[in-house]
Amino acid sequence: MDLTELHTELHTAYKEQYGEPDYLLSVVAEDNLVKPNRLDIAYDFPIEEEERYATTLTTLGVATYTMSSPCENAELVMNILGQQSREDYDKLGMALANLVWNRLKHELHFAPNMVIKNSFIPFFDKMSCLFVMDYGHSDPKWLEGINPVVRLLEVVPIYESEANTLERLEEAMITTVFVQAKGDWDNPHREPILLLKAAINTAWKKIERWYSEEAPIAYQRLKQGASEDQIKELEQKMGLVLPEDFVASLLIHNGGGGFHDYEYLSIDKIYNFWSMMNELKAEGAFDRYEIKETNRGIIKNTWWYSHWIPFALDSGGNSICIDLSPEKNGTYGQIIYKEKEEGPLISNHKSFFEWLYMYQKDLYRGCYFVDKDGLIQEKI
Repeated sequence: MDLTELHTELHTAYKEQYGEPDYLLSVVAEDNLVKPNRLDIAYDFPIEEEERYATTLTTLGVATYTMSSPCENAELVMNILGQQSREDYDKLGMALANLVWNRLKHELHFAPNMVIKNSFIPFFDKMSCLFVMDYGHSDPKWLEGINPVVRLLEVVPIYESEANTLERLEEAMITTVFVQAKGDWDNPHREPILLLKAAINTAWKKIERWYSEEAPIAYQRLKQGASEDQIKELEQKMGLVLPEDFVASLLIHNGGGGFHDYEYLSIDKIYNFWSMMNELKAEGAFDRYEIKETNRGIIKNTWWYSHWIPFALDSGGNSICIDLSPEKNGTYGQIIYKEKEEGPLISNHKSFFEWLYMYQKDLYRGCYFVDKDGLIQEKI
């Protein structure tokens, strides 16, 4: 298929999926060597009656260029709140086209979970970075009825501080944190937000709702949040800096409630259990124990370590900890299960946020039930 035919198919696929665009801008690169030389931008205007308050811009033509990335053929989608003038729409479309040309001519691609710095979109004046994610967020979304398949990628202007946060995250959780933060992403006048804090807040709101409806006893036991001074005092006493996501959680609830069989620990209980374990280790209580071979290279080769921060504890002395000093194959902030009999065990969770997010999802998936005593139990 030649480029003209593919371009025509892109337009046909767009119209079948989204209808006739409200406005179409065609732009041609000044440099004839740039590929793709022509890009069209389709505009879908807001319709308040349908609760669509943003204008959606979609490129048609990027997919005529095959990228060396996880998605070889893609089109870009961007939203801006409200309806703009025709002149302003043209500025936005040209900016989107120039973004494509500037990256592709340097053999830089577009892919989900990508942060692009030093890139400006008109009207998003204070935002110097872009975040690229699947248009379907958790699942890829495609421009249907075309071959080769064309993946739709959403481009969102963000602040540099937000970009820096995303770059620190594990790739598998970047889009999840971004979506859970529930920012007003389409609004060019929005203020920057603390992504992890906002995402933790969303997770807790969903947990609170499930608890209030299904497990009122657990809901009533949730404590008020700790103060920043209390958290700083804990850090000073431990000689450690707590991860941002865990700090955000303590600010919302300073323990209480519990995670099924485990008690969610308050600051005082965190310090007391942590101190006790350090004392037991200093006394040689764990000297004869060896950790499992599968843990080697991921967590410290020890039964207990001072950089493990317990945040949940069951009645048998088993705890769930945040690992602030992993081995070379581990991840800072990863979650480990410290079993009293089996010792430390690795988990699939690379951060406290990921652990809390998956717990919240499992509540709504039906992985837990409430027993006759009002306690949350995991379904086996």
